[in-house]
Amino acid sequence: MGRIIALLTVILLITTFFSFDQNTSVWAQKDKGKILWDTSHQSIMTADVDILRKNGFLVDIDMENEISYELLNDYDVVVIWLPIIPLHETEINAIKKFVNEGGGLLLNACWAIESSTINAGGATYHLIANKQGFDSLGMVFGIEFDEKGEFIWWFQEINHPILKGVDMKNFENDYNILKWKIGGDGTLKITNNNIKPLLIENDIKNPNIVAATLEYRKGRCVFSSDNLFDEQILKNTPKMIFNLNMFSWLSAPGGPYKQIKKPLEKANAYYESAVNLFDTSDFSNAKTAFSQAKIFFEQSNSVFENEEAKVKIIQVDEYSVKCDKGITATTLFEEGKKLFEVKDFSKAKAKLEEAKALFSEINSGKVQEAQIMISRCDDEIARTQTETPTTLPPQKATGIGFLPILISLLALFNKKKDSS
Repeated sequence: MGRIIALLTVILLITTFFSFDQNTSVWAQKDKGKILWDTSHQSIMTADVDILRKNGFLVDIDMENEISYELLNDYDVVVIWLPIIPLHETEINAIKKFVNEGGGLLLNACWAIESSTINAGGATYHLIANKQGFDSLGMVFGIEFDEKGEFIWWFQEINHPILKGVDMKNFENDYNILKWKIGGDGTLKITNNNIKPLLIENDIKNPNIVAATLEYRKGRCVFSSDNLFDEQILKNTPKMIFNLNMFSWLSAPGGPYKQIKKPLEKANAYYESAVNLFDTSDFSNAKTAFSQAKIFFEQSNSVFENEEAKVKIIQVDEYSVKCDKGITATTLFEEGKKLFEVKDFSKAKAKLEEAKALFSEINSGKVQEAQIMISRCDDEIARTQTETPTTLPPQKATGIGFLPILISLLALFNKKKDSS
């Protein structure tokens, strides 16, 4: 029964954290990371994030909350989406700490030209500036907008995981070219040598940096001067691949959600399963589950220290010692039962008493079973003694044989005869 419970437990844990993809016939993680999509700084346009949700990411859109470290503690990636209003110092410090400890940052801006009205092709276009919003955070990392003119949108090839499988020749083929003929989106000016260009417009005379990456301490950043995540993403396969690659890259190694909450969730699931197995005296499978729980508790505590993981690691170690005693006690118990079956009741009782002592140390319900078997041994020992027939003990030799007695009698007889 214990093995069945353990198997069902493993299956439950697998289905909790993985899902079966019928298209690929493989098990895949249900979530690849959790994203906070911030639009609280008067973002100039919305984004359709369903493509991310359909591909395994968890996405929350926040339109009103001020960014804090406590808020970011539930995520792996924060997206500062086309901000017009500059970020506060407390928000900037929270994001820096978040990225420093493994979180991802996408700082995206668009239409960085000063507010103006431009006539093009008989239409009127109102271009809204979000340079100040971008620069308030970007300059902390060493990057800002550098407004330039017309884009050609034929990108240089750069070797980076985000560009893996992306057809750069067709990256922008669904766009209205009029957009760039009226002035372009602005480009990036890099002041930190650790920031590496990701998308460079292939204009030999005047190349424009459209996107760049930064590995900052334990975290990662992507900066973009173009709206890389707009309504065209669903129609443009290269751009969709680019974005999925980008968020996968930003989600590794991961922020507090991936490095604390997900491992902690898995650890607690294994821990609860292990406790249930222990309570049913399945000590061997319980020890295995406790070992798995400890792996995830330690993972949860490796980057971001958290008290829950620390306490649970101590409890797991204590349970593991108890499991070892339970395994030993179970072995002694089974040996005692076998000795009982072959009617070696005294040895059986000795084994069972050892088992009972260990079961008592770990407060196992098997104490009662051991005591029942001990009582049966006592009954059998008593019954055996009652049924044994009583016999006289053998007489010990006195050291006087028959012949000396006979001689003594003859001597006495002769003495009486002479006297008569």
